Amino acid sequence: MQEIMDYLTRQISLSEDVFNGLRNMKHAVKTSISGKEIGSAAKELESLLGSLNDFAAWQDDILTAWDADNLEEAILSQPGSAEQDEALELLGTLTAWQKKLKTEIMVVGELLTRSKKFIDYSVNVLAAARVDGTYGPPGTRESGVSGRKIYEANV
Repeated sequence: MQEIMDYLTRQISLSEDVFNGLRNMKHAVKTSISGKEIGSAAKELESLLGSLNDFAAWQDDILTAWDADNLEEAILSQPGSAEQDEALELLGTLTAWQKKLKTEIMVVGELLTRSKKFIDYSVNVLAAARVDGTYGPPGTRESGVSGRKIYEANV
């Protein structure tokens, strides 16, 4: 049971670190003009996410040793004790952190998607991209490149 508790304690600590890394990434995406902060936040987060792979392997080893399908089953397979109660509490804490992480990952993902779209738009504006013949109202398809810009300066 001690190995499961060690695993849960370390997993909670790593989840906190990943959550803070995601917060740093979100802050960098929101405030970084040059993008340098985003790169350093991504490197920090990448190393933490690499650690999650090690924890997944560790969890698989625990479940194999306990002949269980999940951690809760492994914990409940032992007779009731104070350790079991503590392990179940740690499991609940870990589950709560995983929910927080899922939400934060979705937020950071959306921010990154929107940032990419803004960068693509900005590149088109700076390049003064011209539209092709398929750009325009239905039924006005032209061949070749028209003289209209995709993005007007007054928009």
